[in-house]
Amino acid sequence: MKLYAIAFLAVLAVATCYGADANAPVTESKDTSAVNDSIAVTVDGQNIMESDITKKIEPRLKATKGQVPPQYEAEYKAQLRKRAVEGLVVEAVLDKKIKEQNIAISDDEIKAEMEKQLKQQNMTEEDLKKILTMYGLSFDDYKAQLKKGLAYQKMLDSKMAGQADVNDAQAKEYYEKNPAEFKTPEQVRASHILISTRSTDPNADANSVKAAAKKKADELMAQIKNGADFAELAKANSSCPSKDRGGDLGFFGKGQMVPEFDAVAFSMKVGDVNGPVETQFGYHIIKVTEHKDPNTTTLEQALPQIKEKLAAEKKGKLAQVYVEQLKSEAKIVYPAGKEPNAPPKAIIGAKPEDANKN
Repeated sequence: MKLYAIAFLAVLAVATCYGADANAPVTESKDTSAVNDSIAVTVDGQNIMESDITKKIEPRLKATKGQVPPQYEAEYKAQLRKRAVEGLVVEAVLDKKIKEQNIAISDDEIKAEMEKQLKQQNMTEEDLKKILTMYGLSFDDYKAQLKKGLAYQKMLDSKMAGQADVNDAQAKEYYEKNPAEFKTPEQVRASHILISTRSTDPNADANSVKAAAKKKADELMAQIKNGADFAELAKANSSCPSKDRGGDLGFFGKGQMVPEFDAVAFSMKVGDVNGPVETQFGYHIIKVTEHKDPNTTTLEQALPQIKEKLAAEKKGKLAQVYVEQLKSEAKIVYPAGKEPNAPPKAIIGAKPEDANKN
């Protein structure tokens, strides 16, 4: 997805951050007294319920459980709620426009965009599913939100036609003002097999776990020296998600990996296998598959990329202006006490002097 569309979805606080069902419509105005729910905000006669907000923020709260200090939990939850409400309001006004313009996204478009994103991130579909699971999301959540994002993008493209064009002179000016952006440092591409020294058994002896991991890494290294296929061994033995790609980590520059791994990888020649190398994660067997010397991208080479980036920035700004326009034209009604700038409710049991405590 284009940069401005990704940024735009971030503004919406969409399901990839909060975990809501992207296809679930906001509720039509009706009497909610019969259910244990209440209206958070109404947009052009459509109710966004507190349960909609809860669906948005619950996966994020679960994903960060234990990471937020107890004294900040209420504030953190309030911030998530605010962002979720803002996102749902924007989604409501945009979805109305999508419906009015009868914009449709095909399964083929969704598939093509997903494959493009996976390729850009050097990820497999399985890698993506694992990341989504970490955030309490399903693969269907992702595809539904992708469909919505593509619909927004299609609508915005038609709305902004000709308004975000970038010429060669503007691209050249950007290139000259940002020279570091076009310098690529030395890089290597490596694969690895990780034998973790972390045990899922809390009662396991750390030294025994480490010794067993070292023994296994030594055995695998011996197999490789005897001609075993590195990728197959990685798939069968590695603790890293990269095992699905035969251990391939892609290209990386100096300083991107932990120091011990970094030092060994950049000292090796293409085709070399080294290890076991100990890091905080365990024992690694490393194979360097490609090497790139430092280089500078020429203006001619960079021109398409620069134009796309500058156009994306323009579109991002235009999109924000358009969203604000749609919000100003919509009838947005907050129940008393739920307005965006309403003062926070008093904490039960709090004392005046508590406000001065760190």
